[in-house]
Amino acid sequence: MARTAKWSITIVLVLVLLILLIALLLQTVLGSRVVIVYSGSMEPAMRVGGLAVIQPADPASVDVGDIIVYNPEHNPRITLCHRVIEVTDGGALSFSTKGDANEDPDPWDVPAETLRGKVSFTVPY
Repeated sequence: MARTAKWSITIVLVLVLLILLIALLLQTVLGSRVVIVYSGSMEPAMRVGGLAVIQPADPASVDVGDIIVYNPEHNPRITLCHRVIEVTDGGALSFSTKGDANEDPDPWDVPAETLRGKVSFTVPY
């Protein structure tokens, strides 16, 4: 009986991994990219060590509540994923952002030209 349970669990785990792999490959083929979450600033929506699938996005399609991916102007070598809390179009489109786990909004606005995409879904751990 224990042997049957062990095989059943193994088969279920393999199937789940295959489904995730297929989903990630389809996303990649459609122009997405997958990144590892290194910071806890977006917990619990995005857990440290999880994967985030990034879909290219037109800046005009970004709404409040979306999780966007961008390279901040003060350090373009890093990539941040934070939630949009305000969209401003005062001549130049920009976004105010905040990490879900952060107390305060980010102290900078995100110009539309630094947008790399939106998070379409995440895979924890």
